[in-house]
Amino acid sequence: GNILTFAEMFPQIAKPREIQQETIDAGSNLDLPALVIIEAPTGIGKTEAALYLADVWLQSRKGKGIYIAMPTQATSNQMFGRFVEFLQARYPGQTINTHLVHGAALLENDQETPTPTGIAEDDKNAEGSVKAETWFLPRKRTLLAPFGVGTVDQALMSVLQTNHFFVRMFGLGQKVVIFDEIHAYDTYMSTLFQRLLRWLRSIGTSVILLSATLSEKTRQELAGAWLGDENAALPLAEYPRLTVASAGKVTVTPLTPPESRTLQLVWADPARDQIADHLAEKLREGGCAAVICNRVQRAQEVYEVLQDRGIVEAENLI
Repeated sequence: GNILTFAEMFPQIAKPREIQQETIDAGSNLDLPALVIIEAPTGIGKTEAALYLADVWLQSRKGKGIYIAMPTQATSNQMFGRFVEFLQARYPGQTINTHLVHGAALLENDQETPTPTGIAEDDKNAEGSVKAETWFLPRKRTLLAPFGVGTVDQALMSVLQTNHFFVRMFGLGQKVVIFDEIHAYDTYMSTLFQRLLRWLRSIGTSVILLSATLSEKTRQELAGAWLGDENAALPLAEYPRLTVASAGKVTVTPLTPPESRTLQLVWADPARDQIADHLAEKLREGGCAAVICNRVQRAQEVYEVLQDRGIVEAENLI
C-alpha cells in the first residue's frame, strides 16, 4: 500500500511533536505482529502517533483494518468523530465501512450516540463516503467491519465464553487494535485484558496501548501477556516512555518529556451568566475550557446555561 508521511496524514499538525516523532521512528519498521505501549501525558498527541503507526503497519502488511477500544461509551462516542475525520482525510474518494461498536450504539432513539457528518446511510450511489453497512449490524458481527471504535468490553467479549465469541475474535484478526486510556481498567478487566493480548498476538494482531501512566508492575504484566512469557524482564526507563515488544524481545525507550507549564488559578464563585459571558469571550477564536464545580446541581445549572447560549457546538459540550 501507499505509506504517507505524518504531515500528509495530519496536515493540520505543522510538525510532529518530539514524542510523536520518536514513536514513529521506533515503531515503523518492526517485525509484525508487534506491541507498542506509549506512556505520555494527556494532550500530547498519542492518538495521532498511534493512528499513524497503525496505518503504516496496515499498508506494509495489507492488514484488514483498525479497531480503537475506549474505556467508556462517552469516550468512544467522542473518539468516533475524530476517527471518521481521520478516515475521510486518509481515504478521500473511497467508501470506508466504519462502525461505532458498543452496547448502546444500536439502540433506537439513542440520543447519546452521535452520528458524525460523513456517516452515510446504505445508499449504493454514495461515492467516497464513510458508511456503516447494515450487514454488519448484529452486534457480534460489528467487529468484522474493517474500521471500528467501541468500548473495550466489546473486545474483551472475544475471550469470554459468550455466544459466538469466536466471531468477535475473528473480527480482530489481522487488524491493528488501539487500546486507549488503559490506566482506567480495574483489576477484573486487567486480568481479561492480559488474556486478550495473548490471543491477539497468536492470531497475528498488532496492538498499540495508550496510557497517561502505568505502574511498573502493570507494564510488566501487559508486555509479558503479549509475549506469552510472564517472567519477561522489562528494562527500566524514565517516564514518558515507549515500550516495544516484537519478534520475542522487548525494548523500552525514554521519550522527550514535554516542557512543563505554569498554570494560574483564580478562585471565584461567579453567577452562571457571568461564567457564560467569560467563556464566550475566551472561546471567541476556539479553544478548550473546563469549568470545575463542586456540586452536581451547580454543574447541571452551568451546563444548561452554556447549552442555551450555544457557545460551542452541542457535541463539544460535555
